[in-house]
Amino acid sequence: MYDRCVLITNGNLLSLIALADWLRLYKDRIRKIYVTRTLPSQKSNIIGIVRMLRDSGWDYTWLKIWTNKIAPILLRLKHYHSDIKSYIKMLKYACPLQEVKSVNEEKIVKEIKSLNIQLLISFSATQKFCDDLINSPTVGSINIHYGNLPAYAGLSPYFWYLYNRERYYGVTLHKITSKLDAGSIIDQVNRRIGNIRSVLELQIKMASEVSPLLIRFFQGTTALTKTTEQDQNLRSYFRHPTKEQVRHLKSNGYILIDSTSRKKVYNELKRVLFQNDAV
Repeated sequence: MYDRCVLITNGNLLSLIALADWLRLYKDRIRKIYVTRTLPSQKSNIIGIVRMLRDSGWDYTWLKIWTNKIAPILLRLKHYHSDIKSYIKMLKYACPLQEVKSVNEEKIVKEIKSLNIQLLISFSATQKFCDDLINSPTVGSINIHYGNLPAYAGLSPYFWYLYNRERYYGVTLHKITSKLDAGSIIDQVNRRIGNIRSVLELQIKMASEVSPLLIRFFQGTTALTKTTEQDQNLRSYFRHPTKEQVRHLKSNGYILIDSTSRKKVYNELKRVLFQNDAV
């Protein structure tokens, strides 16, 4: 059983919702949490937002701003825990948490190695890991990806599932390798999208699969020794959508965010907090 782990995540509201059930059960296995705050492939969040607004338009950018900035602020005003840092404090677990500009910095990798961890766990980390970091644990490094790999590697699969009018979505637990989202598959779920019409609502549905994947892994139901190699001939990789692609999504009757999907975010947060008898 893994009792010396490091978690790397962006630590935001949706990551809290995704990881809370697993953290509640296995928090004592984590030696340290590293929170990456910079947007993927960007040196500055401000520059990243400006580029996103330019390339993807207001609707897509507003989805990102609301989930990462607006909603957490509103929740904090209501005295709700709205990120991984405050949730760990709520659980009364003295786990060190450090916000970092890059987990690939030499001093961070050196520190992680000094912790003598067995397992590195990544979810919604905003950076591609260097090989030295990937190889730092004694057993392995794993990631949970919003996508049924090898299809839907890359960014924002919850947008692209609706854009392509898919009937099913997937979430994958896989080994981390040098190539992004290409490691062998440990576990994967595929679910019906059904009547979901909102990108944010689908993201919440996908988030609900993250803790169960990790719990099965920590229970020993799945294992690093029982994996399936990805067929790279079936691989597809996505980036942020263009303005035209967002318009195409909306022309097919989908939306990115609305009052119903926002309410579902709040309800899911309440679920993971109230089950611990605290907010």
